[in-house]
Amino acid sequence: MSNKFLKNNNLYIASKKAVYIKFTIIFILVILASVIFIYFSNNFLLSNLKSSYERNYILNNQVNELKNILDKKTLYIKKLEDNNKEISGIFNKYTDAVKFKIATAEEIQSRLFEKDEKILELNRDINYYKFLLNGKENKEPISISQVKTSIAKKNSILNYSFLLLSNVSEKKIKGNYKFYIDGFIKKNNKSIKRKKINLSNNSISFKNYLKLEGAVNLPAGIEIIALYIDVQCNGKIYNYKHVYNLKPN
Repeated sequence: MSNKFLKNNNLYIASKKAVYIKFTIIFILVILASVIFIYFSNNFLLSNLKSSYERNYILNNQVNELKNILDKKTLYIKKLEDNNKEISGIFNKYTDAVKFKIATAEEIQSRLFEKDEKILELNRDINYYKFLLNGKENKEPISISQVKTSIAKKNSILNYSFLLLSNVSEKKIKGNYKFYIDGFIKKNNKSIKRKKINLSNNSISFKNYLKLEGAVNLPAGIEIIALYIDVQCNGKIYNYKHVYNLKPN
């Protein structure tokens, strides 16, 4: 019995020892696996960190380069804005100078026009008073003078101007005027006498003197030899004949 007990005890101790050995081996294997896992995990993390750092470094360099480019562009834009302001200032000064010159020229032109009108008015006054001085014994109430005519656009338009002078100071004179022409038909050289020219507005009303001017259409195909101006007022007709000294072919 004693031997059997010892045998069983030895078996139990051997079995227990084997368990410890297995447990120790498993523990060592677990430790080794953990170490290997941690090693490779750390290597993987370090590799990722290194790659991330390199990417961040490259990105930071690119961002800095872009910042430098942006700063240069900003300076260039500011320089362009300054140049634009300078050019705008010069242009505004030039524009103001041109506007001033134009305004001055327009003012001078306006004053010259007023001066010319004043000169014409004074000439009319002079002619009127000359007419009064030279016509003390003239019983005609009006006189036709300073007749000017020109024919334009191939004998189709007659431009005219003439002056009516009153022989009675400050008396209101009312009436109308008419145009007649002598000439010939170009096609057959047939003569025409005192052919009436249509006038759209031929009424007159004035004191002392009146300047009349305008343009009328002429009959087609007619060569004018003479122009008659008939002024009718106070029941009488006053005539003026303007000769062109043309002869039929």
